Amino acid sequence: MSEINLNDLTVSIEKGGMKEFDETGVYPSYIKFYSAKSKKCWKQKLKSENQTGFVKGNGKVIFRYELMETGCRVKFIDDNLLDDDWIYLETTIMMID
Repeated sequence: MSEINLNDLTVSIEKGGMKEFDETGVYPSYIKFYSAKSKKCWKQKLKSENQTGFVKGNGKVIFRYELMETGCRVKFIDDNLLDDDWIYLETTIMMID
């Protein structure tokens, strides 16, 4: 199994960022996953309020996520096989200037 522990993950939605706003005129939004134990962070562009995707590390898919209005759920993908158990994580929203 991966060295990432999904119970250690925090999920946040980051909105804002002046650099991209200056370039595009649009405030960007990102979904950010952070593991304190492994000191790793994954950040993906948020394209809709409800979004699904895969997070990769070292060229391999680590976990799948489903972002919903009520939070986010994730599941491990180990050796390209899905684990049956979803883990629900609360999501915080951060406004960045």
